[in-house]
Amino acid sequence: FEFNKAIYYYIFLFFVYIITVLGNSFLMIVIIVDRNLHTPKYIAVFNLALTDICESTAVIPQQLEAYVFGNQFILYGLCITMLLALSTHVNFSSSGSSVSVLQ
Repeated sequence: FEFNKAIYYYIFLFFVYIITVLGNSFLMIVIIVDRNLHTPKYIAVFNLALTDICESTAVIPQQLEAYVFGNQFILYGLCITMLLALSTHVNFSSSGSSVSVLQ
């Protein structure tokens, strides 16, 4: 019975990851392609989408490995990378200013 719960959790996280990456990628492509969206508001949205992709890529695969395979250890380099991605996500999400990626 526990194995079935693990599979459902794995499938759920996998779909969350795919939807997050595809949705944010589509949003970023639309902002890049449409010149009318090259305003500070949409540059901030672009940066939030980029940091969301980075954060999801840093966290969700590690959670899947830890939960499904029972691996509770993480390499030091991966830990630092996850810390950097999460802190970047928090900084971009909470700050009022943004760095222009599109210019």
